Amino acid sequence: NPKAYQGFDCANFGSQSLFEGGFVATNQWRPVYRGESYKGNSAKTTWVSAIDLYNYMSSLGYPVSKVKSDLSNIHKGDLVFTMSKNTHHTTICTGYSNGKPVYCAHSSWRKNYPYKYSDFKDGYVIDMSFATRSKVNVNISQPTPTPTPTKKYTVNNSSGVKVRSGAGTSYAQKGGLARGSVIYYDRATRANGYTWYHIVKVSATTGSWGNYIGNWIADVSSSNSDLIITNNYTIQGASGAKVRSGAGTSYAQKGGLAKGSVVYYDRTANANGYTWFHIISVDSKSGSWGNFIGYWVANV
Repeated sequence: NPKAYQGFDCANFGSQSLFEGGFVATNQWRPVYRGESYKGNSAKTTWVSAIDLYNYMSSLGYPVSKVKSDLSNIHKGDLVFTMSKNTHHTTICTGYSNGKPVYCAHSSWRKNYPYKYSDFKDGYVIDMSFATRSKVNVNISQPTPTPTPTKKYTVNNSSGVKVRSGAGTSYAQKGGLARGSVIYYDRATRANGYTWYHIVKVSATTGSWGNYIGNWIADVSSSNSDLIITNNYTIQGASGAKVRSGAGTSYAQKGGLAKGSVVYYDRTANANGYTWFHIISVDSKSGSWGNFIGYWVANV
């Protein structure tokens, strides 16, 4: 589940699986990247909303059937949706265990988890058996593809680099790109002693966050606090750290970060004898769970 994407997060996870399997972005179904708003954009809502993703897949002509009590109509690669009155959920069948289908999903995270009819009795199966890499969602009118710019720059500073709204250190920070990220640009300019690139496409590595497209990045080869990413904290406690809704132990727990997880923060606060970090991005390790972005974690 690449960190570049975001969503509710079950339909987001299903959409990513389709995308990696050969589906192409269309004028009715487009990725939602970190920092983007999908509200008011039907193409992006289709990516992150279970009911809209279900309707989109149905409109493509893939066979739809009600989940059978013996689960016999669920096969590897199929999308399975729950459609109860108050709950919509997206899963993808990843195989079988003891002759019964299993699935992967997010929110809550599931890996090769057995389908139970009691959970999916109001569900529907999208039969993906005739999808191939050469014929997936090709019956949807495609927008004219934008050629990938040939000019690119790789972030080589060990601390990464800040993404700004304009070419210069006086412009607002819109995100950060970690070392190894590759940006494609259509033009460049000079400011503050650096060459700045206007981003039109990006391949972001783990630890990156925020908005990139249409913003600027500098060619940084030395330390400069105005340009590089400096605000990060690594979870040290052997038992990890609780993620809370506010800066203090009285706030509700929203998740947990395992030891070694790295949080990127935009501000700090002091409470209960600890420094608290407001999370804007996270590189979570195995064992972490729950929600992180927009919440707080202490240097325990």
